[in-house]
Amino acid sequence: MRDSSDRHDRLLSVDLSSGSIRTEPLPRRDVDRFLGGTALCAAILTKRLAPGLDPYSPDNLVVMAPGALTGAPVPGSDRLSLAAKSPQSGLIGESTLSGPSGEALRRAGFSAVVISGKSPKPAWLLIDDERIELRDAGPLWELNISESIEVLRREVPNRGFSFMSIGPAGENLVRFASVADQTGRVAGRTGLGAVLGSKNLKAVAVRGSGRTVADNREGLVSYIRDLAERFKRPEVAVYGWSGSVRSLANLIGKGALPQANFQSTDAGEDYRELGDNLLQRSDKLRHGCVGCPVQCEHRFERPHVQRHGRAVRLEYQTVYALGPLCKIDDLNVIAEAAGLCDDYGMDTVSTGATIAWAMESVQRGVLKLDPKTDPVLEFGDASALLECIKLIAHRQGVGSLLAEGSLKAAQAVGAGSEEWSMQVKGLEMPGYDPRRHQNLGLGLAISARGACHNRAGLGMDTEPAPWDEQEPETVESAVEQTLAREDRQALLDALGVCKFFRAAFDDLESECAEIVKMVHGDGGAYRQIGRIGPRTAAARRVFNVREGLTPNDDALPARLQSPAGSETEELPPEALLGTYYARRDWDDGGRVPASTLRDLKMADFAEPALHPAR
Repeated sequence: MRDSSDRHDRLLSVDLSSGSIRTEPLPRRDVDRFLGGTALCAAILTKRLAPGLDPYSPDNLVVMAPGALTGAPVPGSDRLSLAAKSPQSGLIGESTLSGPSGEALRRAGFSAVVISGKSPKPAWLLIDDERIELRDAGPLWELNISESIEVLRREVPNRGFSFMSIGPAGENLVRFASVADQTGRVAGRTGLGAVLGSKNLKAVAVRGSGRTVADNREGLVSYIRDLAERFKRPEVAVYGWSGSVRSLANLIGKGALPQANFQSTDAGEDYRELGDNLLQRSDKLRHGCVGCPVQCEHRFERPHVQRHGRAVRLEYQTVYALGPLCKIDDLNVIAEAAGLCDDYGMDTVSTGATIAWAMESVQRGVLKLDPKTDPVLEFGDASALLECIKLIAHRQGVGSLLAEGSLKAAQAVGAGSEEWSMQVKGLEMPGYDPRRHQNLGLGLAISARGACHNRAGLGMDTEPAPWDEQEPETVESAVEQTLAREDRQALLDALGVCKFFRAAFDDLESECAEIVKMVHGDGGAYRQIGRIGPRTAAARRVFNVREGLTPNDDALPARLQSPAGSETEELPPEALLGTYYARRDWDDGGRVPASTLRDLKMADFAEPALHPAR
């Protein structure tokens, strides 16, 4: 096999409108400053995308970048990041995809792919080392994700290909459409599947025959052996035992499980049986990423499906959004709803949260349904939930409204319904109630892509320390906890490392620097590990401010802005934001000054230094 290390800093540029395909060097300076993954995606988007574009404009860009360690023999480092201007928020949109595609892209010799334009007809992209082609996707159009990948497998029978596809939801521009691969893993959030759909790009197939050669293989092998022992720690191994679905029982016990569109968090006994069923059935079908010793993926049967696609992967966020948030407590219904979202290619969190908004809007009498085409959307109605998912995917009946997401749907309906659109920056809330813990709330409010526990406000139930030990006592301590989480998440995403492994590191920053040095050599990248978090935050902020973001957008929904059941004194949101901006060395309006960018060695991100392609 060819050594891909000498081709490491290459960018593949694909213009779907003209069919132009070219390879260009990716500046070593950008690799050293941002490593890869979401950090590199944010840098490329900010520098190349013209401001003010409609997310469905052909000029929007889709950027794909494997993490800096993706393809290296480091367990859990298989992430591929995808990014574009989000059709949900109009701001930076990004998501990560585990599975084989990131490694395949790295083995093909690319650190990033930038897709622009719009194909005149449905197309799919073939990347086979140096052979890169656009092919006709007419036969794939309207197929669900697993069906389209099955057709691609027959069309490209050679072994070693990895496939990514969108489903009918992406084709129909559902604003929270997702991208998935052949393993069932999903880049779900921020609507990247809809951006690909707007470009008439159905799928991507990737194969690479190169190999990543570690600069210090002997040292890396020794370190990985030691790291493998740390994967046995309970904080890491627990995800193998029960997966993230364990969070449901934890949150029930803490009185913090959001239900009925966040109208309640005290589950009482209502969902204990659901939590017990999840834990009892969580080890029946267990999978994981290639080479992962934890195997966190737990699949559940869809009783109504008799063949391909019978088993569906369930994570806590999916269970929360399609279950308690809509007052559904039947595991079979939740599994079927999740399976439909996977079939059609829709983010389960935004799907469930948008339907929950609709159920409350019906409850309050402000959303009128057509009895000829629409289900009776009431909390707890399982058949209505399943029918509504199908309508959304095909933009039929009330589904056409809900395909816009809860915020845009609320803006269309009016009557004060924005009040119960549970989102930040257009992205629907994950399954943690920030009224219980305010350091989580700041993370959700400040997150660049919208309400997201995986960027700054990781759920308290998954942290090593008990909740009581993490609750901030002051504005300063809340901000420090949020900054630490945000920078840690940015580093892991830049490396392409699974966040479930964070507890395996004794000193995340120094150990990751050593791993990068062993893989990539004694260059500049490993020396700048500590600045990845601040640089990523700055690049995202420059992008968002350019698109019109103000401090008013760094806020939780009104329903969640006061504590519920917390024993701590409420921390003023204005002080939290102001202190956060100050600690980031941003100005009072949340803008990144040129002086801060210079300090971060990012002067090329300051206006007028930025010259996006127009």
